[in-house]
Amino acid sequence: EIYSFSDAEKQFIASTSAATNFGGSTIATIQAVNSVARGALSMSLIRLQIVGEVVQLLRLIAIRWPPNVAEYFATSHIDPTSIMLPLDFTGPLNDQLEGRNFSTSRVFHEYEISPFFSQNYNNELSNLLLWAPILIGGSILLTFLKKVLKKVTSKMDIPKKYDRKKKYSYYFTKIVHQLHQLINKIEDSTLWNFLLMFSLSIYQPGILWSLINMKYDSALLEPSTTSTRASLALGITFFIFFLTLLGFVCGVLLKNMKYLIHNGGISGHPHQEEQLKKYDVLIEDFHRNKRLQILFLPISLLKSFLFVAVLALMSFSPMAQAAAIWGLSTAFVLYLVIYQPLKIRWMRIMTLLIELLTYGCVTLALIFGIIEHYVELDATTSDEMGFVFIILTIASTLAGGILSLIQVLLLIKDIFQYLKTRKANQKRVQPITLPDVQSPAIRLPTTIFEDGLIGTS
Repeated sequence: EIYSFSDAEKQFIASTSAATNFGGSTIATIQAVNSVARGALSMSLIRLQIVGEVVQLLRLIAIRWPPNVAEYFATSHIDPTSIMLPLDFTGPLNDQLEGRNFSTSRVFHEYEISPFFSQNYNNELSNLLLWAPILIGGSILLTFLKKVLKKVTSKMDIPKKYDRKKKYSYYFTKIVHQLHQLINKIEDSTLWNFLLMFSLSIYQPGILWSLINMKYDSALLEPSTTSTRASLALGITFFIFFLTLLGFVCGVLLKNMKYLIHNGGISGHPHQEEQLKKYDVLIEDFHRNKRLQILFLPISLLKSFLFVAVLALMSFSPMAQAAAIWGLSTAFVLYLVIYQPLKIRWMRIMTLLIELLTYGCVTLALIFGIIEHYVELDATTSDEMGFVFIILTIASTLAGGILSLIQVLLLIKDIFQYLKTRKANQKRVQPITLPDVQSPAIRLPTTIFEDGLIGTS
């Protein structure tokens, strides 16, 4: 269908697409910086990314979208809140996949989406190849340095007096001790938490593109090659990896469920506390009064898995896709309202608002599917309904921006408070403990009498 937009409509759609793309990237950057500044203990980045992808992935439902919504989908990114760096190490493999003939559903041809996993997942895969060795190697190196410096400093005491003849030895010893103190302040659990958070951030698209590659592998219209088989092998590998990740997250939380509920936090048992440090990111943001509050992340990941499975495997019935996704979204919103898993009140309110706006988009998708089957609607009326969808989308992005702005202000407040406290500590007069001074012995004159010796005190 060819629909001629007015200049105002064109400007509105273009502005909305630009705002979604720029706003999503800005939100992702702020969330990443905020998470690193707080020791990679916040899952807000993952929550916002999953919600942002839900709206964009609705384009894969092959219903008759309003003309302006179809134009919005065509000009906006499918992952607006991605934290990926612009890297691509898969060029040699993907170059061999160009020009392959395959038969897929109409919606994939419409948006020029390849069925090959390595082409759709190239950015995430390249970032994983970069960050995984850095974070894992950094954690191993940090542990090694702590052990080595502990042994070295135990044998090297800082001299009490400065000797010019041994000034190089003095400064070297002092630097080694300062380095040991600095290394001890860095927790390797921060690196593991960040790696876990990064892996979760690429979970939803990884499941989607792997399922699509497995489904359409038999749709190739020409014999398989080494490159097509390699892409399929990567898809299967990452599908198993993300299922294992989901099971791992569930296992960690279920294994420590009684401890988390009874203690309300990580304290009281040093051994268990040390074990859970690497998984603080899974529990830090949430209430621990009920089991379903602690299981927020597994529930969210399971919802994402079902969501992308519906998109990838049920393309034969767009109406069934819209209904299933609406049911999933309804159940998840009810879960958020009833159990209120997020601990911080303002974050809980903003997250619920963003979810409700996204739920509005999903509901409109279901309505569009029903209209397509049972109602004859002209393009102009459909276009007017599409503006409601676009407004909900931009409102969701705006709410994410407000949430990120609040987090930035709180981070600035924490930094200011830290600097203020440090300055006050430097000005504070510290009591000095004086060493015990022994008075010299005083010999007093004595008088000798016939009766004996008399001492005077």
